[in-house]
Amino acid sequence: MKHIAGFSLILVIILGVFASAGFAQESTAEPESTVEPEATEVVTATQAPTDGSTYVVQPGDNLFRIALRYGLTTQQLATANRITNPSLIYVGQVLTIPTAGSTPQPTSTPPPATTSDTYTVQPGDTLSRLAIRFGTTITELLRINNIANPNIIFVGQTINIPTANTPAPEPVVTENAPQPEVTEEAAMPPADTTTMLTDPGFDYGIIAYFNADNITQVTQQINQLGLHWVKVRVDWFAIEPEQDNLDFSELDLIVNTLDSAGLNILFTVTNAPAWSRTSQNEMGPPEDLNLFFEFVQTLATRYSGRVDAYQIWEEPNLRRNWNCDRRMCDTDYLFMLGESYKFIKQIDPNALVISAGLAPTRFNDRFNAIDDRLYLETLYSRGLDTVTDAIAIHPGGEANPPRATCCNPAPGVESHYENDVFYFLENIQAYHEIMEKYGDTNTPLWVTKFGWGTGEDITAPTNANQPHYSINYTSLSEQAVYIPEAFDLGKELGYIGVMFLDNLNGCIEDQGIGLAELCYTSLLAPDGNPRPAFTAVQAIDK
Repeated sequence: MKHIAGFSLILVIILGVFASAGFAQESTAEPESTVEPEATEVVTATQAPTDGSTYVVQPGDNLFRIALRYGLTTQQLATANRITNPSLIYVGQVLTIPTAGSTPQPTSTPPPATTSDTYTVQPGDTLSRLAIRFGTTITELLRINNIANPNIIFVGQTINIPTANTPAPEPVVTENAPQPEVTEEAAMPPADTTTMLTDPGFDYGIIAYFNADNITQVTQQINQLGLHWVKVRVDWFAIEPEQDNLDFSELDLIVNTLDSAGLNILFTVTNAPAWSRTSQNEMGPPEDLNLFFEFVQTLATRYSGRVDAYQIWEEPNLRRNWNCDRRMCDTDYLFMLGESYKFIKQIDPNALVISAGLAPTRFNDRFNAIDDRLYLETLYSRGLDTVTDAIAIHPGGEANPPRATCCNPAPGVESHYENDVFYFLENIQAYHEIMEKYGDTNTPLWVTKFGWGTGEDITAPTNANQPHYSINYTSLSEQAVYIPEAFDLGKELGYIGVMFLDNLNGCIEDQGIGLAELCYTSLLAPDGNPRPAFTAVQAIDK
């Protein structure tokens, strides 16, 4: 968004256009014919002169990319210019580029360290890592150091560390929750590992749902299928229902079991807790992204060397996943991704960072949903390829076969075939064309959700469009044919990375996801027995 003097016009543009942050309910409509220009947000902070060189913000710039260009961190650049919100800069703004040693010191004076030791911040340090290292909390470090922004600390800064006289509070563990039998070393593996995980190329994965009682069984079933990757959804609200009270007991068991079985793990980190959001409607990001970054750093530190990839959020182009009081949040998703990428790489350089999978939709009112292809173009225009190791896609397909193209319905398909958004192959091709348009020919596409649902062995809903229309069109045998064919197609294309089938066991009654269609796409029937698709996936030559 170009710099505009009128305050009311700024509000209208920010609330109505903010291309990179809108989200909503999945819906369908005709595609729009044009891509709206990307916006650069208006800064509200006053800049501070220093002795460093300067840079004039250009179209498409963001603070992360500028900092990367000059070998700085986003925090250093923000601090040097007294920018309180790193996502808000504007074209033509003059930024001071700090030279070595010129980054301003915090203006507040730390309290006397009568009950604390001191520590000098080293490269790669964050408050989250320091809190874990010294057995305290981020909140306590913020308090005794008078730090307003937990993401702005700098190399050489002296931090007060609580002594034994000021112990950190014990973590809260859910009553009767199963306790993982792991050593301290296993729970906190070192960040430095000997094997660097690079792009794994094409591979086979699945989405699975876990509870305290089924972890071993689900892991065995994944191994029976011969798959190599597992996508585990990490709901932030479930881990930290109260601020600073984190319960990792179940997630520890999941990671330890999967890792011991030789499976690669993708964490999809999403869904902020209620205490971090004013709006309690649906799901969405926290109002303060620093809280999310702390959580991401905690995950990366705890599971370093065991979790192989982190996906930042899930389908943020839908309001139900990015909701701020029944509208799309104005939070900048690319800033969320970029900072998470930086923090994860600092802690675990071997871990891959994956962008959020976008829901295929042509609906684009920017209040309920954003067209996924427009959304991807907007992210690319702002440097998406610099802050992710793979581009995630949820290509859908509805009841149309994997190789089908618009607009020729399969027998029995009576709706949702009229637009290319309903076709698995055409969605993948459209994403790849956008990547080529922006010169990104090296980043792989990861299919982090795909599958075909059937209601043949489930009582059909009264309303043909609820909970998911495609279950009325696809049989159990068609599901078993389409899934292996989709894997084969992904392998043939040559630019697809890991493909995660949706899903293994979405019919489990106590997984609490709340989306009925998960049962229809499951490889296991409601009674727990394998569907024909289970055997079909098992038979794939992997």
